[in-house]
Amino acid sequence: MSQLQITNAGLDYRNAVFAGDEVQNITHFVFANINGQDETAPIDPDTVIPANIVHSEPVNAVSRVDGNAIVISAVMGYEVGDFEYNWFGVVATKANNEQVLIAVVTTALQSKTKTVGNIIGNHSVKSVVWRSQNIADDLSITLSALPWQVQEGEFVSIAEFESYGKFFTQPELELKKRHNLTDSANYNAPLVAELTGNEWFSVRASNGQPVLTTADSAKYKRLADGAIDTQVTIVADDKNERVFVYNATDNMWEF
Repeated sequence: MSQLQITNAGLDYRNAVFAGDEVQNITHFVFANINGQDETAPIDPDTVIPANIVHSEPVNAVSRVDGNAIVISAVMGYEVGDFEYNWFGVVATKANNEQVLIAVVTTALQSKTKTVGNIIGNHSVKSVVWRSQNIADDLSITLSALPWQVQEGEFVSIAEFESYGKFFTQPELELKKRHNLTDSANYNAPLVAELTGNEWFSVRASNGQPVLTTADSAKYKRLADGAIDTQVTIVADDKNERVFVYNATDNMWEF
């Protein structure tokens, strides 16, 4: 059974953002293997980042479940590993580059492995939900929670999860829909002329190798390495859900 604790430093950080002294900048997750840890024990709210960090992973999305809950997520793909961990935390970076541990999760020992040759690693999404009165507004979070961020029975209810909609197989990609593509055709992202930013759609491939293109000036940006292109090829039979969020400032579909 995992334990979650929002730290006292995290509460201070929230207050600083709300007061305008800091800009919301929740940047990364850190992972550690703590010897002798009891994952069922209460977590000290004054916990700081431990010395024995085994991995650091950038945050992929900070979004709102509702006004009183936000979800912070990182995705560790098949290229990440190998390490074991039983502790992970969420870190914000202040304007002076000071790192603040805002949330901590303790859990049973887990392994993150990467793909090497014919040996397939694992794919892992880690999410932390922060529930507090008006937390979304306090931290200026406007993006709605994305389907891949939430898991049944862990962070939100199955009813909340299903409210985001089932997977669709229609031949056009649409905003706020989850698409299951079953061929190797080309698909255009939604047009961006009327979009204001943070709109999303998602894609997975159960058959074939679909190619995502655009019918306007928008491009695709892969956040993992900053690569920008006019199209994205989804690996054949990749059942992982890829979420594309529109960045109106840069005119990019970020994923």
